[in-house]
Amino acid sequence: MFLFIGLIVNLIRDNRINGNLIGTTKENSIFYPKVYTDAQAKYIESFFSQNGYIEYSLVRNLGVNDPEGQTKLVLKDRNQILFLISGCIDLLKFLPQLEMNIEQGLVSNEYVDITTLMPNSFNENDIEKLFKTEISINELIKSSGGELISNTFIIAKELREKIDKKLNEICQEYAEKVRINIIFQT
Repeated sequence: MFLFIGLIVNLIRDNRINGNLIGTTKENSIFYPKVYTDAQAKYIESFFSQNGYIEYSLVRNLGVNDPEGQTKLVLKDRNQILFLISGCIDLLKFLPQLEMNIEQGLVSNEYVDITTLMPNSFNENDIEKLFKTEISINELIKSSGGELISNTFIIAKELREKIDKKLNEICQEYAEKVRINIIFQT
């Protein structure tokens, strides 16, 4: 086993084969041909360019052991990338679309479920990090008369007020029914 690994190390060092031995020890190392790692990197770059995001689960499915590290390495020359917990997004592509959807929902006096606007594997923690990092989203919510609820929903203040009013009416009706039942039972 060690003879084989030593041979591979020598071949790589002498530039007779292109690739890397990756692993914590020689016994646990795996040889990855350069053509294979280049294909992985090209796929990551291509997917990110076309979609404006990439999920680490997708990178892991390519056979990458450290999807976050590999993604950062491949996209290191790019600007305006936000690395989240489940993946990364291209702020130049993703942010304008997200802001437009938020603004449209608030202007229409509706609510916006942010989870439906994010890639599937992105979760509440990713959304929270996005809101903490990108102050422009919070400013948009405030300036459009919105309110962030539980890190995933944005609701127009007018809609919230209508809901509050209706819930108060329902509570009052219920309280009146309970009061009447108590009076008739005594």
